Amino acid sequence: MCVIGLPRDQILSRLARVREQTGLPLRGYAQMTDGELANLSGLSLAAARRARQRQFSETLVDPLTPAERERLGEACAREGLECRHGGRFHTVTGAGTDKGRAVRIVHELYEQAYGRDVATVGLGDSDNDAPMLRAVDYPYLVAGPDGGWPELAIAGLERVAGRGPAGWVEVVGRLLDGGGTSAVGAA
Repeated sequence: MCVIGLPRDQILSRLARVREQTGLPLRGYAQMTDGELANLSGLSLAAARRARQRQFSETLVDPLTPAERERLGEACAREGLECRHGGRFHTVTGAGTDKGRAVRIVHELYEQAYGRDVATVGLGDSDNDAPMLRAVDYPYLVAGPDGGWPELAIAGLERVAGRGPAGWVEVVGRLLDGGGTSAVGAA
């Protein structure tokens, strides 16, 4: 198995120090029950249980101001961690670990397995998807709940008007129908 991240127990230990340094509450999935996460996120109880089963990240659920986010990011960096803001929550990983790195590794494995170039498609909806979207051949950014998109400067990025899951369905449907990347116009 290819391990590219810091184990969760080490992330949680370092986050405890970040919590002490910053005074921020930093409540994460590890401190919640399945029921609490289901109530907060709108996930089913089974989906919340699966979401809490992390191996190489921790999700923080408390809303933070921009100044608190900056303070958190600086403290995380001192501990060898990175914190990325998702659409609603924050994801903490070991430094240098992101979705883009994972995509590049999987892409290389597929090319080795098939002995040819393999095209990659990425769908995201928030700032924490930027590394993944930069790493793929065809990046798509679906609209958030407010109908807008985060400001991401990524070559070839196509913005999709569909919000959240509807945007994902729109892109995947068009790709599966053979429409390719030209079927989904930039919004």
